[in-house]
Amino acid sequence: MARYMEELSEEKKVEIKRRLDEYLRQYHEDPDNLEEELKLDDLDVVPYRVWKYLEELGWEQSGCDRNGWEMDFYISFKKEGEPKLQLRGSGMYGGLYFYFPGVW
Repeated sequence: MARYMEELSEEKKVEIKRRLDEYLRQYHEDPDNLEEELKLDDLDVVPYRVWKYLEELGWEQSGCDRNGWEMDFYISFKKEGEPKLQLRGSGMYGGLYFYFPGVW
């Protein structure tokens, strides 16, 4: 089975939610000390599954862009009462991150 078809395990869902909740808490409580991005690539998950899980959590995909030459991608999400969130990464160099555009 192709890797993107594999569902996220409950353990990975819990960890993604924990990290996202902490990142949002930092954004709301102390934005001056907010980390620029929240690393997810150590979880060994594919962007598509994170995207679908965000939708389960009530986030709505609001845009998708890529730069082409480095295979970078940016998937934007919105949720009422929360800042715009991006899931971004690179097909060429690796990496998968949450990021609040406009903060940096």
